[in-house]
Amino acid sequence: MSNFEAADVICESLNEALPPPVGRYQALIEEVATSPVASDISKDESTLTVLGLQNKTSLGEGLKETVSWYLNNPRWYNQSRTRFFYLWQNPETVLKIA
Repeated sequence: MSNFEAADVICESLNEALPPPVGRYQALIEEVATSPVASDISKDESTLTVLGLQNKTSLGEGLKETVSWYLNNPRWYNQSRTRFFYLWQNPETVLKIA
């Protein structure tokens, strides 16, 4: 699944669960350049196979379940979002490991 396809799955999940007042969430997607290494990582599942692990859920289904979880747990999301914005606005408070 490409980054664009993953974004499309997330947007489609949001369209179904929380329709925007106008249009579709896909209109918010912007294409950006990605490194070849980052885009190829998910294609190689050989390491998982060697370890005896298999995906129980497809990536698309997992993304849909994740969107649903966030929508059903707004308290956790709001606390997390608030903490993220605090750290973003005050980067000097983040522990830096050299």
